[in-house]
Amino acid sequence: MPKSSLKVTKNQMFGFTLVELAIVTIIVGFLLSMFLLPLSSQLELKARTETQALLIQAQEVLIGYAVVNRHLPCPDTDAIPDGIQNRNAVGTCVSDEGVLPWNTLGIERVDAWNHYFKYRVDATFSHSVNLFTIANAETSTGIQINGEAGALVSTNSRPAAVVLSHGANGFGAITTIQASPANRMPAPTGADELENTNANTTFISRAPTAAGSANEFDDMLTWISPKLLVNRMIVSERLP
Repeated sequence: MPKSSLKVTKNQMFGFTLVELAIVTIIVGFLLSMFLLPLSSQLELKARTETQALLIQAQEVLIGYAVVNRHLPCPDTDAIPDGIQNRNAVGTCVSDEGVLPWNTLGIERVDAWNHYFKYRVDATFSHSVNLFTIANAETSTGIQINGEAGALVSTNSRPAAVVLSHGANGFGAITTIQASPANRMPAPTGADELENTNANTTFISRAPTAAGSANEFDDMLTWISPKLLVNRMIVSERLP
């Protein structure tokens, strides 16, 4: 084979290899982008699953606390939360809403996103002097939980207490980083998340919506039914 012919063949082979390399690079980049999105989704799912388990744990431990003490604990209302409930000498709570008192309960202090759990309790069930009775299982508390289809809890069985995680975006949550008020995350932009931060007795629990959407929502809630609480008390022979 002539030298000139061999030279052309080598150049053609070298050029084809560069094209192949470019194509492979594009394909690898595309595959990586395909894998990154599912990984992000998996991490988000893992965080929500972990937080849901912590919410269930909080619900059970709150009921256990009530069985032992005949009342629910008060929230932690300190500017820098220490996990210890804040109660007045007369038996009432300093405030009905605050941070879940994790030290008092002996459980985890934060959700999967490192935000404290919000805790709201009805005064009837948290009073440590005027203890609640069986009749209170049928007495409406002031707490109401609404969803996309309206009220989730019937009028006569509104929650005795609510525990809430502010989700991945953390809007309205209290973090562990700095002292109050600098430790509070930005206020929510969506109406439903805003309802969960306005310190009233109405809460929203519904399916999450995408970040940046018109009514962004990723809060997670659990609550204690008065009937369930009273039933546990009766089974444990703490009532009547």
